[in-house]
Amino acid sequence: MRHCYLFHVHYADVGMKLIIKPHIFEEIILNSACRAADDDGFGIPDLNKQNKSWVLARFQLEVIDWPRLKDDIEVETWVESYRLGFSMRDFRIYRRLGTEDGGQRTLIATSKTAWAIIDLTTRENVNIFNNPEFVADGERLDIKIGAKPDKSAEVVEKEYTIQYADIDQNGHCNSARYPQIMLNAYGDILGLHPQQWQISYSHEIRFGEKVKVTFTKGDNPFFRIYNADGVLCTSAIFVNHKNKD
Repeated sequence: MRHCYLFHVHYADVGMKLIIKPHIFEEIILNSACRAADDDGFGIPDLNKQNKSWVLARFQLEVIDWPRLKDDIEVETWVESYRLGFSMRDFRIYRRLGTEDGGQRTLIATSKTAWAIIDLTTRENVNIFNNPEFVADGERLDIKIGAKPDKSAEVVEKEYTIQYADIDQNGHCNSARYPQIMLNAYGDILGLHPQQWQISYSHEIRFGEKVKVTFTKGDNPFFRIYNADGVLCTSAIFVNHKNKD
């Protein structure tokens, strides 16, 4: 089933260029996924009754035109398919002129996500997608990240401690906080607004953990976050981040 949700870009959502901050944009998209799951009867509260919850494995974003201050944006979302124990959910994001039905809208971005369900006790993935309530739409968006990490680029390293504001209802660092941590480490007052962006989540991080954030310098910065044991927790690449606006 397809769902559409409206959002407004507020002053607190943008940076100095009056463009939405990337982690806020991801948060809006992920909130749409959560709302859709709730509306379809398999949201986090429903899974929590079974001692289970959703976790994000991969987030991809391709931007035509970044949302700006005071924009009304509409997020259309659907489940593309269920594959190998993952739920593949896609999105189209529009700039909306007029909130009534039939209002003009312009496509400004597409996004793809991969989600897993974990057992909250064991923290292991569980596959329950053979349940008839999990119905896929079938339409598949295609986002091909147009760059690979530059292995020869200079690498910068920073440290960060996971704090109260980073934690979500599952007791680990919220998915949208990872890019915020990365961009804070990057340290550019204007931030990064890439044409394409991919972030992969491989290991959860808990409250109070000290992590190492590394990134490469150049046009397509590549980020990694490691925990204190040296385990890679997440990685991301920002493609063609130069923004002339």
